[in-house]
Amino acid sequence: MLKEFALDPELLSNWKDFRFFASQFGVSQGRVISRFPGDWQERVKRAAGNAKEVEFLKIVEALLRIESSMFIRDFDYEKGHQWIRNAVEENQKRPFHAIVSSATHKDASNVLIGGDIDPTDPPNLWIVQTSIRINRTPDEMAACVQDLLSQCDEVLFIDPYFGPGKSKCTEPLKKFLEAVARRGSRRMPSRIEYHLGNQDKDLVTFKLRLDERVKPHLPKNTRMLLVRWNKDQMHNRYILTDRGGVMFGQGLDMADGSFAVTHDTVSLLDQDTCISLLEDYSSQSKKLTWLNEIVAVG
Repeated sequence: MLKEFALDPELLSNWKDFRFFASQFGVSQGRVISRFPGDWQERVKRAAGNAKEVEFLKIVEALLRIESSMFIRDFDYEKGHQWIRNAVEENQKRPFHAIVSSATHKDASNVLIGGDIDPTDPPNLWIVQTSIRINRTPDEMAACVQDLLSQCDEVLFIDPYFGPGKSKCTEPLKKFLEAVARRGSRRMPSRIEYHLGNQDKDLVTFKLRLDERVKPHLPKNTRMLLVRWNKDQMHNRYILTDRGGVMFGQGLDMADGSFAVTHDTVSLLDQDTCISLLEDYSSQSKKLTWLNEIVAVG
């Protein structure tokens, strides 16, 4: 659901243009800015070096706020070449959804001219979906959140009816965890949690099933905490991260059986909603009753 854009730092040389592009990116909007190259933010500052002092300071402060809109990738970059040439060459190896610059390039068909982008009449490459319908299969469920899970440092899976003894629950979780681990040279998440209801009363069997069906699929050198809540206080299903979140309308389990709902709608959450939900699923929650029932695996 997330689309990665290579954005030419030179396009953000003044506050007016910076503000426009910054407003168009963010996980909730489905567009993320590639941190290409690694010093992208410093390049923006250099591009804005001739701006008035007040404008420059606004840009510097705003660069901190768009940190969560940045997409980290492994890349190649020739320092002696112009940014656009590097972006096109990188695009040929590991494609961006689009390259946004001030000029087209003969070797790339997915270049957008920054000054021509009109949100009221956007080019096709600028249009992204913030909600999609998927088949409730482990592969499709994981594919729609792959980029989010590969970038995050913290992730909370939330489904009141998760049970480690049910294949319909553990098979999608395996794929989600594979997506978490698929992050190149980036470090593994510091926090992985699954928040669920407390309907399983046999905790001995509960822990045994976790060791059998979940532990082998955890990314290397990580562990997951299972946080149990009163299931009657839970309803919606989410994947929440420090980068943003999504809501699964039906659940984080796959369809099984002839009468199962075979499709689901997955929607990106706006940032404030995601932050609020992260607070709800914490020990300081004001919406849910903290039971302090935590099981660790890994």
